[in-house]
Amino acid sequence: MSPQEYLAHLDDYQREPWGTRTVVMMLAQVCSILCNVHRAKDAPAYKPADFLPGQRDEPAAKPATLADLTELLKGA
Repeated sequence: MSPQEYLAHLDDYQREPWGTRTVVMMLAQVCSILCNVHRAKDAPAYKPADFLPGQRDEPAAKPATLADLTELLKGA
């Protein structure tokens, strides 16, 4: 990695840090997408919260949307 590339990554991280919570949220979204692609037609849709540790038992007030996930990631 060149020094310029390293500084570009450092600048990106300083503007919008990515951490464990952000990575976990992104992985939960990917898991829900993969499971929804392969679920039966009559099965309920998976939500990212279904793949977050310790949050599966919490009832959702409404179905998760892309806007919800985006807002959650902004607060991480």
